[in-house]
Amino acid sequence: MMNKKMEMKYYISELVQFKSSKDYYGCFGNMSGGNRIDICGYNLHGSEILYQCLKYTNKPHIQEKLIQINHPLKAKWHQKHYVKQGLVDDGFEENKIGIMKLCLLFKYKSSYENNTDFHRLLLSTNKENIIEVSKNDFFWGTKPDGEYLIGKNMLGKCLMWLRDSVNNSNEISELFQALENEYPYLNTLKLVGKSLGETATKHNMQLHQNINPVLY
Repeated sequence: MMNKKMEMKYYISELVQFKSSKDYYGCFGNMSGGNRIDICGYNLHGSEILYQCLKYTNKPHIQEKLIQINHPLKAKWHQKHYVKQGLVDDGFEENKIGIMKLCLLFKYKSSYENNTDFHRLLLSTNKENIIEVSKNDFFWGTKPDGEYLIGKNMLGKCLMWLRDSVNNSNEISELFQALENEYPYLNTLKLVGKSLGETATKHNMQLHQNINPVLY
């Protein structure tokens, strides 16, 4: 059960919220496959694949298997037997918020480069609270409780961090450096032997030029 001190309460009527990939803001979810991530020579089917791979940064054979599956939910379920074997990297658990932020940063980068909805929708939320609704995960998301949503909402907070950081930065390397300063562990992360830090700085880009609102 979640520690009551960790819970946040949000009025449902005041929120940007998402529950499934079919929702208006569904591309915010990690299980959304519509925003592929081009990274280290791989084309990943969403940020969940990258997040799961980074549990095993020192085990490239596991990462390659998850990349081959290349389906967010299937990869998440497949890696559970590695968890049971105790193969998750030391340092992952205490750095998972920073790792999630890094995954979302690469998701934003790929969305910008490939002109998909994620980066435009994210910036269109301005200063609004972004909330994930979930039946089971009250750490990354929230659960309905009357007129409120209650939970820690860490994915929503990571998305709001990304939105606000993009609005106050010029290049992806600036955000990576800020993340690395807060989470030095990120500098050790690799995807099948390739450093994510080097990828972030080598393939640098402007973060918010010519961003137009989403039109439907």
